[in-house]
Amino acid sequence: MEEKKVLLPGDHVGPGEVYAEGASTYTEKDEVYASTLGVLDEQARGIKTRFRKIQLERGNVVYGIVMSVFENFAILGILPEKSPEGKYAGIPDGKILVKFASKEYTRSMRDAFKVGDLVRAKVTDVDGDTALLTTAYPEYGVIKAFCSRDKTPLVKQGRDLACPLCKGIERRKLANDYRAFGKINL
Repeated sequence: MEEKKVLLPGDHVGPGEVYAEGASTYTEKDEVYASTLGVLDEQARGIKTRFRKIQLERGNVVYGIVMSVFENFAILGILPEKSPEGKYAGIPDGKILVKFASKEYTRSMRDAFKVGDLVRAKVTDVDGDTALLTTAYPEYGVIKAFCSRDKTPLVKQGRDLACPLCKGIERRKLANDYRAFGKINL
């Protein structure tokens, strides 16, 4: 019985003349390396992988960028997890209804979010290819926001956000750790 060789990302597969670069490999100086976890397939001269896209389900915490804001809801582009396919299975967007924005009364979603805000939210349901989200708890909401005028990152001042450049004051539905964890590079 032949023993299978399991390869981790970055493991050397072999020379470029023998192994073909594919979706699970990359080439560096004519040498092929694994880019995902997989099993070396000597016959096919590559790597076999059995990865599935991560299924988004109720209770998952996701991060997203606000793409559109309407009176009664906001649309987020969900940022992908670091899965082999780079996204959740068929769910690129999330939707936050005004009644799920905050435990406090929210008159309009335009009072809670602006286009470009980085948001942490919890999945309440998955409806087709859209995740229904909530930010009604203290740990969910905007974690990084930008000035509506000049796109400078906003600084928290009490319950408000201030622009260090234009000195403008804005309001959002903030997560309790707004920018407390340092620089976000998404």
